Amino acid sequence: LTAFSGDDPEAARDIIKCFIEETVKNADQMQYFLNNKQVDGVAAMAHKLLPLFTLIGAGEIVPKLSWLEGCRNEEFTQEIQITTKEILSSIQVVLHSAQNYRKHDSC
Repeated sequence: LTAFSGDDPEAARDIIKCFIEETVKNADQMQYFLNNKQVDGVAAMAHKLLPLFTLIGAGEIVPKLSWLEGCRNEEFTQEIQITTKEILSSIQVVLHSAQNYRKHDSC
């Protein structure tokens, strides 16, 4: 993500901060839709998260997001529930790494 900031440390801080804030919001929304068994909402959040997680090379999450994105208009299933929970767990790991990067890199 910070490659887009060039050599500007302030821009790098802003990019990481924005990534963290937006990802937290999106994960919260995904959790809400999961809690309410709203497959279309889960699929919409997967669609929203997919480009960013592709960009950062989150190889474990991307195929799951892509699969969930394709679940629009389907009935809520245990597989959707499990996959969404796995994604939310993986997102927390990515957020933790981003927060640590921000702390250790003066971001």
